[in-house]
Amino acid sequence: SSGINAEYGGGKADGHFLTSSSDKRNNSSYWVHTQPNDLSDEGQLWKISKCLVDGKDALKIMVLQGASKGRMLVVHSNLRDNGDSRALVHNTPHRETDECWTIQETQKDGVTGYTIVKSQDRHAGKYLVAREDRGQGTTWVDVTDDKKAQTLWKIILVPMSAIDEAFSYVTKSSDGDLTVTLNARPEAYGMINEKEYPQTGWVHFPDDRKYKLWYHPEEATIYWDNPRGQTGNIWRGTLR
Repeated sequence: SSGINAEYGGGKADGHFLTSSSDKRNNSSYWVHTQPNDLSDEGQLWKISKCLVDGKDALKIMVLQGASKGRMLVVHSNLRDNGDSRALVHNTPHRETDECWTIQETQKDGVTGYTIVKSQDRHAGKYLVAREDRGQGTTWVDVTDDKKAQTLWKIILVPMSAIDEAFSYVTKSSDGDLTVTLNARPEAYGMINEKEYPQTGWVHFPDDRKYKLWYHPEEATIYWDNPRGQTGNIWRGTLR
């Protein structure tokens, strides 16, 4: 998973983070903007995945948490007065080719970073940019074919640990079956779904009861009974 921020964008968005929790467009989508990172916005964690679409290599960029969790970065079909189009996050499956991007290492004015470019279908070849003021110190995100206006993005990798890496007393099978071995307690068993975020599952402790779990791999933390922020029953592991 990654945080994506604008390392160099001509001034307005320097140091801002790509954020999915912008204004709601409709029930399926939200607009996208950049803002400073104060660690309070969950919409700044993204997953970048390689894929093959219509026989071509591509990247998909998905929101990992927050109100837009699971939505894909796409571009609105309408052109603005300046010829640019606004970026948004949309429920998937959208038209799959609309979800395709490439990321290219680039140098601009002595700074090394990445350009994020729409690779297929509508707006192919246009650059993801942050340059139009949104107010309150934030910037709208658009795509443009103006190469001189391209934003240089920095991709910050967020380390993650599988649940059995974070906790030495937890073992996990390839199918997600869990075994928890605690001192002086019967062996507990359960399962985890690693295909969603946060990862969810359950563990049955024979001397107690069955607990639902929410596991955040970027924190190496298990939240029992309820999601993060709604429970005080928490196990903290070690990021490895």
